[in-house]
Amino acid sequence: MNGIAEAKKKGLYKGRKKKEIKDFEEQYDRYKNREIKTKTELAKTLGISRQTLYNLISEYEN
Repeated sequence: MNGIAEAKKKGLYKGRKKKEIKDFEEQYDRYKNREIKTKTELAKTLGISRQTLYNLISEYEN
């Protein structure tokens, strides 16, 4: 049995921790108000990938 499987069995393995994105709500509001024109520009402003941005938006809106 490998290390991760053993840790999961013991309830110790939690996976990768989520990166905290500062100012997401503020920057997303700027995007909604057309101060930031594209999602690509928003992702660059936040320092994340577009896919991560789409995931954050999905979580935020639901």
